[in-house]
Amino acid sequence: MSKSLTALGLAVSALALTHLPAAAQTKVTNEGISATEIVIGTHQDLSGPVKGWGVPVSNGMKMAVEEINAAGGINGRKIKLIVEDSGYDPKRAVLASQKMVERDKVFAMVGPMGSVRCRGVATVPAELSRIYLQVRSGQAAGTAQVQ
Repeated sequence: MSKSLTALGLAVSALALTHLPAAAQTKVTNEGISATEIVIGTHQDLSGPVKGWGVPVSNGMKMAVEEINAAGGINGRKIKLIVEDSGYDPKRAVLASQKMVERDKVFAMVGPMGSVRCRGVATVPAELSRIYLQVRSGQAAGTAQVQ
């Protein structure tokens, strides 16, 4: 695993840990963080039309988490990654997000890809005071861009 991917993982995690109070509009929560663990989640297309992208991204995230944990975690806390399959369906992405927040008690949701899914899910973390770090696409909401 490359050092740059590890650095990216550490940077994202550090960002999440330090910016929750600024990102949470309704309340501050420490759900998903214990003395020994930080729980993060992601929803990826593992079975739908872009699984050729979602599966490797999911595997890369798992590898980064393993490497970070093998190096001692973040401030001694191990990362626990919850991965849900959205099938590239906005409704399944919303359900997966709600499950990760309400049942798995994730601290943050990271790395989902795809404008269609991300637009549908974007309000879930904010409503429930979670950080949502997503990959941004070149497509504006409701428009298609041709290049």
